[in-house]
Amino acid sequence: MESILLQAMKHQTIVSIYTNAMDPNSFSTGYVLGITDEWVLINSISPGGINDGIYLLPLEDIYQINIEGAYENKIKCLHQLKKQINLPSMQQDNLLLGILMFAKNNNALITCEIYRENEVYGFVEDIDKDTVFLKCYDCYGRFVSHSTLKAESITRAKCCSEYEISLKMLLLDSETKNCDSHYIFHGKST
Repeated sequence: MESILLQAMKHQTIVSIYTNAMDPNSFSTGYVLGITDEWVLINSISPGGINDGIYLLPLEDIYQINIEGAYENKIKCLHQLKKQINLPSMQQDNLLLGILMFAKNNNALITCEIYRENEVYGFVEDIDKDTVFLKCYDCYGRFVSHSTLKAESITRAKCCSEYEISLKMLLLDSETKNCDSHYIFHGKST
């Protein structure tokens, strides 16, 4: 699998990566930005051809890779027609540290999957050796806590997807009160 992903990165080929055998209709499509013995980092592209964040996936979870199929060609065409920018490769020894630093340096909200069980959403406040400090929010954009995570507990990560961008907009709105956040946060329709 590694060699296929390395070739895809080298030749800027769109790939579809399958990591959830329980849901074979679930996959991530995009350009490979980096690969190590442990991780693959991709510039995810939505079904509509729009950049949809940076995903860090465990290499060991990949059970299928599709290249140059009808779907991948469609995504490539839409991506080009919509004049989306390809992110540069981020090949480095520690891709987890790379995505965390990217999120911190760009003030981007990040989603971290912890021990394959639950997700936390937040801003990277600091990184110290094997420890990550996050300012965490819930799915409504409300502050939850300052959390300290062992880096090894992170089993997936993503940032700059539509989900994280929308969540960041909600939390920024809750600070500026542009929307009627009361209705958003309490699940009431207007």
